[in-house]
Amino acid sequence: MDVPHLFIQNKKVNEFNERVHNAATGEKFSIKAIDSVIGANSAQLRDKILSQIPDDPRKTKQIASNLQLSVGKRTEIALNVCTDDGMTNGAGNVVKKIQLNQIDKPLCTGIIWVQFDHSDVGEKTRHENRRLYVQGIESTWTPIKPITTQFAVGRNQTAQVVRKQFPLRPAAAKTIHRSQGDTEQKIVVNFNTRRSIPHIHYVGLSRVTAIEGLFITDLCEDKIAVNPHVALKWNI
Repeated sequence: MDVPHLFIQNKKVNEFNERVHNAATGEKFSIKAIDSVIGANSAQLRDKILSQIPDDPRKTKQIASNLQLSVGKRTEIALNVCTDDGMTNGAGNVVKKIQLNQIDKPLCTGIIWVQFDHSDVGEKTRHENRRLYVQGIESTWTPIKPITTQFAVGRNQTAQVVRKQFPLRPAAAKTIHRSQGDTEQKIVVNFNTRRSIPHIHYVGLSRVTAIEGLFITDLCEDKIAVNPHVALKWNI
């Protein structure tokens, strides 16, 4: 399970990441976001709006309601946090230490220490937070703190919710689409899909540096497709 897995469908990505979290033997938490409603003038209205928040990070600015983190497991930055420091959407890392202010009630308060795949990512953040590097904290680890983001909910998208959460997402598995630009020594790819998606096989297979590191669990060769415009141009 330590080898990155790629899937076409978000559902399979989520299922795999959950299995990895459940199987983790080290320290792990399910960290709950803190949500508040802008302009709710009664507890009843606030609770009604909060109940309408979709449990889908794609609809909440990529920030999860419950973030499952395990020490030693892969995550990535979920949205642009500090672009000039390389801490951008998709920046890969490994969780090294989880420091929550309330262990018995894991809310998004404290620090998640991660080690980025590339040493230059987070360099500025490490320098700005150098006072946090006490015994037991490696100099190559970067502190990830909660951020706040705002999104609309409700049938007419008129209610505004402010969410506080760590800007991370599990990345033991990810979609092939999201993996574009990645380069891995080993990957496990699953192309299971109900419909043909032009070039998705090329994208998935080209993420690995050598064929010896490529493992395919479902090629789904009957769904291999080329964009019609490309086929016309090259007379395919």
